[in-house]
Amino acid sequence: FNGEFKVDPAKANGTLKVIMRFAGDDANKDFSDQYSQDYPTNVGNFDNIHVTASQVSLSGWHASTQAGNKPYEWLIVLDNNGQELYRQEITDKGLGRNDVQNVYPYIEGANKSGFQIMIPTQENMLHKVVKIINRLTDDLAGNGNYIDIVSGPVSILSGAQTEGRKTTTYNDNGQIVAVYNDAEVISQLPELPTGCEITAVTMMLRYAGYDVNKVQLANIMPRSNNGDYGFVGNPFSPSGWWIFPTGIAPVVDRFVGHHEIMTGASMQRIQDKLKQGHLVVAWVANVNGFVNHALALTGYDAGRLFYNNPWTGRKESMTYSEFYQHWNADRQRAISY
Repeated sequence: FNGEFKVDPAKANGTLKVIMRFAGDDANKDFSDQYSQDYPTNVGNFDNIHVTASQVSLSGWHASTQAGNKPYEWLIVLDNNGQELYRQEITDKGLGRNDVQNVYPYIEGANKSGFQIMIPTQENMLHKVVKIINRLTDDLAGNGNYIDIVSGPVSILSGAQTEGRKTTTYNDNGQIVAVYNDAEVISQLPELPTGCEITAVTMMLRYAGYDVNKVQLANIMPRSNNGDYGFVGNPFSPSGWWIFPTGIAPVVDRFVGHHEIMTGASMQRIQDKLKQGHLVVAWVANVNGFVNHALALTGYDAGRLFYNNPWTGRKESMTYSEFYQHWNADRQRAISY
């Protein structure tokens, strides 16, 4: 058989399907149907999406039976909650797409449905997972009567992003959920059997870019019979004792030019330092069998703190509750810069 019928494009939306029916005279009873394939009336694709910190480049196509009275084409960016973040009119449109015409010959204009556009990476979309809309509309401002195609999730530098030796992980809404500073781990052994604090500070300063070593810093570290003013005893000896944040601060000052005592700091303050790429040296008790020990905190995630341990010479981690148990037992002492 062969037949032809007209369809008003304005009424052709959704998915069309043709029924071939064998029936009695009124075609409503005593019939047998054969269904055609689906014929979508609004189709498109974002073929290429390239994201950098400064711009997003996109190209693709959008063909619709309802495009005839919609001369304007817009690109709209939505966040994970459907909130609009940005929109820009697409002017480089109507590009040749014979491949689309071959697949959708029944959609008028499919052969010129291509588009490409470059938009700035806005601050409000950075590090988020977004959805992108291509909109055909009769309104100059991109509203009015319109028909859309929507991309899948698009990462605008979300997830784990590494810059230098720091990795920052963002959730889909652009919030930082984890930070890790891949600082060199240095063992205090064998030279400094009781020099955990100055070894942890050495790791902090080396990660900050200063060419120092643990023995050099141990030699210039103040000495005192009060840990708040200098090291008590000899860090090169197994019988040495300790030094506290205010006592070791002059070593940090000598290279960085300033220090920040973090004793009693909130976890938010500690995490903020780690976000900035600044390690935090924390004093803890009852770790590795010591009543006083120091660790170089390097990062965090939802459940754990990460640190370099001068005694084991390893990168390690502990839960927040474990950290507070040990940190509280050493008066929540800490230092950064």
